[in-house]
Amino acid sequence: MGDDDMESVAGGDDDAMQTSDGRRRRRRGRARADRPVAPAVTAASAALMGAEWMVDLPDDLASAWYVLARPAGWRCLVSTGDGRTVAQSRGGRARHFPSALPGGGRKGAGAGRCELDCVWVEATQTYFALDVLWWKGQRLVDCPADFRLWWLHSKLDEVRAGEATSSNPCRFVACPVFECTAAALAQLYDGASAAGSDGLLFLHRQALYEAGPSPLLLAWADARCSERFYDYGSEAMAKEIERDPEKAARWRTAEVGAAWAFTDVLERVAAPPMEAAEPEAAAEAAPSAEAAMAT
Repeated sequence: MGDDDMESVAGGDDDAMQTSDGRRRRRRGRARADRPVAPAVTAASAALMGAEWMVDLPDDLASAWYVLARPAGWRCLVSTGDGRTVAQSRGGRARHFPSALPGGGRKGAGAGRCELDCVWVEATQTYFALDVLWWKGQRLVDCPADFRLWWLHSKLDEVRAGEATSSNPCRFVACPVFECTAAALAQLYDGASAAGSDGLLFLHRQALYEAGPSPLLLAWADARCSERFYDYGSEAMAKEIERDPEKAARWRTAEVGAAWAFTDVLERVAAPPMEAAEPEAAAEAAPSAEAAMAT
């Protein structure tokens, strides 16, 4: 199943009700989850920020970017409000269930809306949160990424969203984010296959959250750290593009010759860019303020 698809699974209050007509109500819940959502909801799914393929290696990769392992699962926009939680796939399907997120359950019905950018991993019944757009009605898309990530991690811990309970059947866990160092890259890359990741994501510290593909969110993968990776220019990739033509634009097939090996990315992080050393050398050559005043 691709990144744009999400399996529709009935859940939430309808499945939990133990009434005489419970069986009929469960069938209705599954029918609702399987139907394509209304156009307005599909438009909300389009609010997700997309990653561009890493065609160029940023000079400031080590100093201005974060890195994380993207979980292997289905990308979705999770929204709360009026006491319920809805996970919307980019393909237009929705899943309804209660959660511990503000506004996502009966106890917090009046807490305001939340929106999270998540990856759903069915095997562990976990939503791994990549980013946060809204929290308790507070708009965060205009805040830089370093603040949003701090907010996301602290607030999910605060509401104990990572604990599976009857009122929070699916766990919400902030995806671990690391400084972009050689050690962090090597750790993520070596553990990628065991952890079931789908490549690496690089997020600029000052990036605002903007809908659509962003050059400040870069994706990188190879066959070792992503089961869905296709060798660029291969027959497998051609078949995938034939099945879903929109992937041609997202995969930037016209620039396949510029895809970087992991050793290239590692070397860029390990070696400081030239411009990082130039200001220091210039400072040594420049006269001090006291010397300038003396002359």
